Amino acid sequence: MAPTPTTNLEDTMLVAYMVLKGHKIKPWRDKESPDHITFDIEGDVAKIEADMQTYYANEQVGIADFVRCFKSVKSQMYAMKKVTT
Repeated sequence: MAPTPTTNLEDTMLVAYMVLKGHKIKPWRDKESPDHITFDIEGDVAKIEADMQTYYANEQVGIADFVRCFKSVKSQMYAMKKVTT
């Protein structure tokens, strides 16, 4: 079975938008800089790219839903940082 393709992102706003669009994310710690957290998004690369294009095209989304997703992303990021401190 082939591994699932992943896309790595650092922009938390973009990651929150991707969560809003239904993508699954996984936070990762940079081995060289433990305070630096990035996110892997697994799935169809074409769908991820298409959703990234709609983000950069300023697609209108519900602010409450976006803020909820953004808070979730930030919470995962802070939890990941807390693990090693």
